Amino acid sequence: MTFLPTAIPLTWRVHSADQAMSIRHAVQTADRLVNAIALDTLEQELSSPLLRVDYLAVETLEGRQLHSFGELDRRIVERICESSSAEGVIEDPTGRTWAVACVHATAHRVIVGSAPQYEGTAQVFYLVAALATAVGLITALGVLRLLSPLSRVSDALARMGAGDRGIRVQTTGLVELDEIVDRLNTAAQAMEDREEAILARYQVVQEMARLVAHEVRNPLQSIELLTSLIAAEEDHAERAELAGSIHHEIRALDLVVHQLLKQGASGGALRLKFVNQSVEQTLQHVIAMRGPEARARGVELRLGSVSPQAIPYDPPLIARSVENLISNALQAVMDDTGQIEVSAVEDPPWLIVTVDDNGPGVDPEIVDHIFEADVTGRTDGTGLGLTFVKGVVEAHGGRIEYHPSMMGGARFVASLPLTNKERSIDGVKA
Repeated sequence: MTFLPTAIPLTWRVHSADQAMSIRHAVQTADRLVNAIALDTLEQELSSPLLRVDYLAVETLEGRQLHSFGELDRRIVERICESSSAEGVIEDPTGRTWAVACVHATAHRVIVGSAPQYEGTAQVFYLVAALATAVGLITALGVLRLLSPLSRVSDALARMGAGDRGIRVQTTGLVELDEIVDRLNTAAQAMEDREEAILARYQVVQEMARLVAHEVRNPLQSIELLTSLIAAEEDHAERAELAGSIHHEIRALDLVVHQLLKQGASGGALRLKFVNQSVEQTLQHVIAMRGPEARARGVELRLGSVSPQAIPYDPPLIARSVENLISNALQAVMDDTGQIEVSAVEDPPWLIVTVDDNGPGVDPEIVDHIFEADVTGRTDGTGLGLTFVKGVVEAHGGRIEYHPSMMGGARFVASLPLTNKERSIDGVKA
């Protein structure tokens, strides 16, 4: 179809040229025979192998034929001879095309007819067919080359739609298509990055939910014990004190949960609310909350040396951290013989808060990972308590360490800064 607008007029011109050549040949042959009559060499000319015509008639002007061969309708011949040019292309009743020339001499006329072979037309036809075939093959190869990468792009889009990851398409070498490939690869990378971000947020929220659940569980145990003591206590003043402790614990618990949920999960780090005061009141409160449980089991829970030095810290979070350490110690020591001591001494530039016990200590196999999430030495433990303590202490700009205690068990040492120097915690100023 591409070559038709050019091939048709070209073929027609070559066809006309073939006819013109046939007419010219017929005229030249007729002229040569007329000259041969004048020179009396007609017989020699008629026997020449160069005489290549399909119809020949040599006749007198009266119509008597001297020589003739071939068959051609006389009406066609007469029509040509009577025309002004005495030559032309005609078609006989059988549909055959003739190039006819009629040349008159003094006493004779020569009629020559030649059927054009249209060799040039056939050559043009074959040439056009060959070119069309070549162009068709080239076009088909080009389409295949174009469709192959398009198929890969389509397949990649389908796999992306199905949720597959790591989808990448190689460049094709076609500028326009490579732009699409680059956009596809960029979109795939962006989608994967977005999925990873969503997954990371989900994991943070999931971990935060576990941490909140852990931090709610421990105070609830204390509150449960205090409520049972209220029920058995007859002294009104003692009952009021126990009720106040419960109320204080609930408020502290609410503050911790609020900080964990609203600030920790969204910001990726704890935002501290600093109060500049001694830790003594906070430690006394924690001892008072866990004291009934310790006494019920015959465990000695005592407050050792405490520095009166005021330091900047977040009381609810530090209280919850120390309570986690005490809770771990209570679970480790033996009933009736257990001992736990909490102290806070100055060692500039730090305030060293220590929780010692006389339990079995930490299993050496997990000592190096004791502050990591899900690492615990108890079968019923969650491994979140020490992770929470580590996060709180480090949010204050301090550090938490484990050492064997001189009491024979475990010693957890939290170092808190004595001064509130401006620092950045995961991009958030404390």
